[in-house]
Amino acid sequence: MLELIFGLIILGIAIYFLIKIIKNIVTAILLIAIIFLFSYSFLHIQPQVPNLTGLIPYPFSSFINFLLSSFKSKILSLSIMSIDRDSSGRLLVVAKNEGILPLKNCYAKINNKTAEILNSNEFSPKETKILQIDWKNDFKIIEIICDKAKAIYEK
Repeated sequence: MLELIFGLIILGIAIYFLIKIIKNIVTAILLIAIIFLFSYSFLHIQPQVPNLTGLIPYPFSSFINFLLSSFKSKILSLSIMSIDRDSSGRLLVVAKNEGILPLKNCYAKINNKTAEILNSNEFSPKETKILQIDWKNDFKIIEIICDKAKAIYEK
């Protein structure tokens, strides 16, 4: 009877320490995730995320890569809505910042050649803007490239 009581006490202590260890591991993972998301979204630091397929089994690594890409697409996203020409023949590109962070230092590449954006080249969050681009020739590909996002329009 005494052995059973001591066995249950030792089992209880082992379970207690096991729960403490699991709690600390989960807390550490959550803190690392919070720091990663904070640095990514508010401080504009983009840490280099290694390819996770070698470190983590395939289903988990593809899920983590999917989460990272969907998070990035919500934070930083730029799209080209339409293309037209103004009265002097320059390109008018309607572009929208679909992310929740501002986009700065935007420039245009048309047929892989840099073209000048004549008006403001910064986007506020969720802002739609008409970019007037100094390009009077025909085009096949238009790229609007900002510091952290880009949009491509192919004819």
